[in-house]
Amino acid sequence: MIVKAMYYKPWQKGYGGRAYTFRTNLPLQPGDHVLVPGSEADEKPAMITKVNLPESVIDPAWADRVKWITQMDTEVRA
Repeated sequence: MIVKAMYYKPWQKGYGGRAYTFRTNLPLQPGDHVLVPGSEADEKPAMITKVNLPESVIDPAWADRVKWITQMDTEVRA
């Protein structure tokens, strides 16, 4: 499944900014909190904003770079 997610911004104490595209095999819904691969090989908290998107949302030039969400975020964030 292809989803969109926004990263958690600690300085804002919330989720926001641009929604990024990811792939997942998890049964996610909008509002679910997940951990997504970050740029430094660590996982970053994010919130799902859209699910079940078509393949066409992925630019073919970037298709091999789309990261996978593999786990839920169980930490409560303020």
